[in-house]
Amino acid sequence: MPKGVYDRADKSDSLRISKDVNCSGCGDHLHIKRARRTSTSRHFCKVCRKGADYNRFKIASAKYGLTFEELRVKYSIPNCECCGVVMTSGGGPGKTGKHSRQIDHCHTTGRIRGVICWNCNVGIGKLGDTEEGVQKALDYLNRRRL
Repeated sequence: MPKGVYDRADKSDSLRISKDVNCSGCGDHLHIKRARRTSTSRHFCKVCRKGADYNRFKIASAKYGLTFEELRVKYSIPNCECCGVVMTSGGGPGKTGKHSRQIDHCHTTGRIRGVICWNCNVGIGKLGDTEEGVQKALDYLNRRRL
């Protein structure tokens, strides 16, 4: 074989192992036949992979460091924690609409503050994600009361 060329089958088989893991979505036991030796990725069962929200939940769970179950619990909260409006059903990560559920998080620390509606999330973001920004808006409304 020319220099730098190798038999791909030999190399990939030597890097693969069989291992038992839990599904990152539902926690069920999975047996992975050909996992990479150094793999630290999340594994999902067929049921979780077939779910309509799988990709959006996968991205959001990685972003916020939550399991699928923790994320589902967060998205099951019926009312906005900011304004109290009943949020639209079926909301999940990446969905938009004025009353869809959104995970509100601190952009500096990445920590989750709560689950709020899209309107509140955008409003807080436009005010700079700070108490000072919200207070300035409140002061303005109080000064300009009609």
